[in-house]
Order: sequence, then C-alpha cells, then structure tokens
Amino acid sequence: MKGTIIQKATGSEKEQSLDFTVPFSVSCVHCMDWGAEGEYIGFRHSLFGGTSLSLEEVAKRNFNSGFNCAESVLLAVTAELDATGRTKEHVIPRIATGFGGGIGRNGDVCGALTGGVMAISLVFGRDKPEESKELCYPVVDRFYNDFRSKFGSCKCRELTNLDMKTPEGAEAYNGQVHEEVCNPIVAWAARRVHDLIKETS
Repeated sequence: MKGTIIQKATGSEKEQSLDFTVPFSVSCVHCMDWGAEGEYIGFRHSLFGGTSLSLEEVAKRNFNSGFNCAESVLLAVTAELDATGRTKEHVIPRIATGFGGGIGRNGDVCGALTGGVMAISLVFGRDKPEESKELCYPVVDRFYNDFRSKFGSCKCRELTNLDMKTPEGAEAYNGQVHEEVCNPIVAWAARRVHDLIKETS
C-alpha cells in the first residue's frame, strides 16, 4: 500500500510530501505538523483509501505506538475534532505525558481519564477567570462518573493491579496488561469523550 506523509513547516504555506510504501493495508494517513526548527508538534488523521480508522482504533494505535494512555486519548479526540487549533501554542501531546501510569507511574488517576478531561477542557474550558466553568464541569462530571461506572475504579493501580514502579510491575505491564487491560480503557475513553463533546456542542 502506498501513501503520503505531509510535512508542514509552521508559518509556511509550503508542504513537503514524502512518498512511502507499507507492507500492509492501512486506512488513513497521518499528516504530521513540524515546528520552525523541525520539531514534531502533532498529527492529525484523515481519510485514506476511502475509509477512516475509528476513533477507538486511532486511540489504540497511538497507545501501541509508544504514547501513554493520557497522550493517546488526548491526541485521538483532538485530532477527530480538530480541536488543536484552539491552543495558542503547540502543547499536545506533551501536556499529557506526566499523567501516564496514574501520574508518573504512581498508580493514581488513570491517564485515559485525565487525557479525556484535558480534551473536554480544550473544547469547553475557559480562557479568562471571569468566564464560567459551568459548560465544562458538567461534561467532565459525566465522563468521570461514566468511567467509574464502566471500570469500577478511576485508579490506575486498581485497574491494572500493578505497581509500575517495581521491575515486576513494569514487566507485567509490558506483557499482557498493556494489551488486555489498558487498550480497551484507552479506546473506550476516547470514544466516550468524543460522543460527550458532540452531544454538548
């Protein structure tokens, strides 16, 4: 399957197309955005070959490519909604990095949950202290409680039954837990956030 990666330089109208060939069928192309000094600042996905990946699949691909749970959900939802244009600086996904593993592997709030909250806040959050929080908070409240009802906990350590700071926990996570426990959570969170944003908009 042949496709194209489009590189865009910030502040420039010029696009550089790089042809590539992959040994399997893919259904989307990632358009990667690059800063003035060549730094990677984000991507979006678009239709490719007449079909697009589902939001859940994009979230899982992010997760399986090396992004953590918070980054994966935030990237998938903002790419789907093209919400990154609301930011004044290019901060996605780096703003979510420290939330992975229940905040720096401490097993606290699940990164898929915090990534989803950031995506909701990006759409419904405020820019000035005098602006109301009442558009954002009810959506976050629904997502939080839906998450807790779906999975029984919002805590990474309770969801995974692991201490990721230990060698044993890290090994178990990289074995089955990433695929069997966290992948479905990341996919569900991305879809639920997307649907809540669409319902509220």
